[in-house]
Parts: sequence; C-alpha cells; structure tokens
Amino acid sequence: MINIRHVGLVVADLERAINFYSEVFGFKLNARNTETGAYIDTLVGLSGACVEWCGHISDDARRCKLLSIKTLRDTFHCPVGYSGYESGLAVSFAAVGLGITVLERHITLDRSMYGSDQAASLETAGLRNLVN
Repeated sequence: MINIRHVGLVVADLERAINFYSEVFGFKLNARNTETGAYIDTLVGLSGACVEWCGHISDDARRCKLLSIKTLRDTFHCPVGYSGYESGLAVSFAAVGLGITVLERHITLDRSMYGSDQAASLETAGLRNLVN
C-alpha cells in the first residue's frame, strides 16, 4: 500500500462508483456536491458544464490501492482517471502505467507557500518532469 493524502478517480457513472466503493471496499460516503459556473466551464472547456463529485472515507482514509484503477476500469468499462495529492511523481507514473486516461495534479509556484495542497503540489520542474 502507498500512503497518500487524497485520491480522485474520474468515472462515467458516479452512482455505480459510489456503490462499488461502498460495497467492495466498505467506504462510507462523507461528501457529495455539484459544481457549475465560469470556473468549471473553463476547467472542462465546455460552456454550461457541470461536475459532480463525492468523497468517501474508510477506517484508514489515507490509504489507497492503485490496483483499484484496473478494477474500476474492468467493472464499469469506462475511462478512469487519477487525482494525485501525494508528494513526488512515482504514484502518478504508476497510475499511468495502470492505464488511466486522465491525470490531475495541483501545481504551485512554491511548495512552501501557505495552503493545505501546497506541499503535495508540483512546482514548475516537477510539472515539466511529469509531462516530458
């Protein structure tokens, strides 16, 4: 297992994904929201876009099995993405190797800046290493 602060997976059917994580992994749904507006339109690249997200927790919310990427893809027959909040690039590269189609990472000018996501964000050099 790899310890990380957060994981996000992009799925085509949120209801099925919620049920999957609840039934298979025993996770509990702790948050769910829908985001719209200019920021989401810009982020997605579509006018009038809507992003629905949810958060699950487990007894050990800091652990994630990367092999669930394959399980989700095989179970739902859809593209699966990964949202990394860990330090470094190894987990992101592993997720790519496991067949994700979307990778999301936070970027920052300085990882020592104030903020909850700064320490796990990529600075310019890290982003360059990720995409090259």
